[in-house]
Amino acid sequence: MNWFERMMRNVGLMVHNTTKPLRKEKDGKKTVVNKTVEEKQIDEKTVIRRTTIEEIEIRQGDDNE
Repeated sequence: MNWFERMMRNVGLMVHNTTKPLRKEKDGKKTVVNKTVEEKQIDEKTVIRRTTIEEIEIRQGDDNE
């Protein structure tokens, strides 16, 4: 495969992955338990923000796992 074919293939894969991203398996249910946002103003143009999300995921499946 020459450089042009390789480039065109990669561009096609990028467009495909952008328009049709991988879907997550829906074998579990996630519930947000707690969400905190910490914010600190450094100066008039800069803000540092930390977001923490705590979740519980319950998966359906075999008891052997």
